[in-house]
Amino acid sequence: MNKEAIAAIVERATSGQKPESTRVEATAPALTAEDLGMTDIERERSAMLHVLGLVGFRKKQLGQTFDAYVPQEESQKAAVEICQAFANDWPDVERGLILMGKTGTGKTHLAAATLREILTNEAVESGGWSLTNPVRMIRKYAWFRVPWLLNEYRDRRFESGAKLRERALTCDLLVLDELGAENATDFALDLLTDILGERYEEERPTVITINQATAGELKGRYGDRILSRFAGAYKRIRFTGDEPDWRTR
Repeated sequence: MNKEAIAAIVERATSGQKPESTRVEATAPALTAEDLGMTDIERERSAMLHVLGLVGFRKKQLGQTFDAYVPQEESQKAAVEICQAFANDWPDVERGLILMGKTGTGKTHLAAATLREILTNEAVESGGWSLTNPVRMIRKYAWFRVPWLLNEYRDRRFESGAKLRERALTCDLLVLDELGAENATDFALDLLTDILGERYEEERPTVITINQATAGELKGRYGDRILSRFAGAYKRIRFTGDEPDWRTR
């Protein structure tokens, strides 16, 4: 099966849509569902959901794609372009991303869409979701909501906690969602400084979403220890304006 046909299957599985007829449009309009096989599409979707779950996606993130994000103002439009470029350029990126702004502007959605696009591109290169190596994927990519990561690391401790920390330190691309939603304790500051510092030294990109919108707010919460890791290592994406909560649209 050629790459165009594989891309058609992956796209159909990724969208979660069932064919409206025996015709499969996507990137290979000449192919029919009979050519691809509905079982292929169903198998691809099952494999996709399995991989996304292992990487760390929650149920809510499964529908957060670029196509599903409708920007309502200029900073959101610019954010989409930057995130899409990051996903398309991966792994040839020089810096990570920090999505900064108010709650409800779609920061988590775009972070999820970015990682999902990268995973989808890799699935196509591998011949489909069902042919990707799940173990390899979870070694390369990780999605963590920061409060969950800190709670799990503290509660697991010892060997299990060490493995969680090791994954955050060594994966090729780490997404830290909702930085700033955690309890501001010395323990949290130490672990986050450790993770961000190690990834900075090893030049491993990280995508971060954070509600603090200004450098002053960041410094007030984290001080220079973490703020110094942000300088030069990340492209900042600011969601500005007084737009309504994106999620209510």
